[in-house]
Amino acid sequence: MMDLHEQTLMNALNKLLRDKFRKQNVPSSGEERISIEEKYETERQTELDPFDISEQENEIMRLLLLYGTEKVRITETVEDEMGEMVDVEREVGVAEFILESLDDDDVAFENKTYNRIVEEIKERIPTVDIPDGSDFVHHSEKEVSSCVIDLIAEPYELSHNWVRHKIYVKLEDDDLLQTLISTLNTFRIKLINRTRRDITNRLKDATDEGEITVLMQQFYELKKVAREIDEELKRPFDY
Repeated sequence: MMDLHEQTLMNALNKLLRDKFRKQNVPSSGEERISIEEKYETERQTELDPFDISEQENEIMRLLLLYGTEKVRITETVEDEMGEMVDVEREVGVAEFILESLDDDDVAFENKTYNRIVEEIKERIPTVDIPDGSDFVHHSEKEVSSCVIDLIAEPYELSHNWVRHKIYVKLEDDDLLQTLISTLNTFRIKLINRTRRDITNRLKDATDEGEITVLMQQFYELKKVAREIDEELKRPFDY
């Protein structure tokens, strides 16, 4: 984990990168007004749509860019030579952990820029030369570099008073594995709820008893999975 001095330097670097990039891409007053209006409309739609997954995609991509080159220890249940199931610990890269989780769920981001970044990281994982946020900041495509600069900016800076009085906050990399699991599970919940909504809509129009039975089975299987994830997230299941 970074100490407070390193954290402050990272905050300053992030701010300089954002300022430098935005100065090079200053829009006209008309473009700026349209951009602000579009951003407001997007945020308003997100607030009104409980099935919107953009926030979860942002968080997963941010973790991938900031911590992709780091390692975490995971526990897996495997079959040993005697045919018995045992728990085994192994070290895995954060980028590999995130991308394998998404592949296991057969999920791709809705954000096309994120998918381009993911493909570049996947190509370089076998070489162990995994790119991180700093690599994508200088990406040849401005759309990619702009997106990454906004994502890797620190969400807050520690107050100098907090530092002086030795008051610390719990940072996400204090328990990186738990942060990854929680973020991915929250993403899964959103996707499950979206699928359940689609099933509900199909049930409204379904007339064939066989189709209705299959849809109901799918609905309750997804509900069971959602309940298990919520229990792991330690939050009440209320849907």
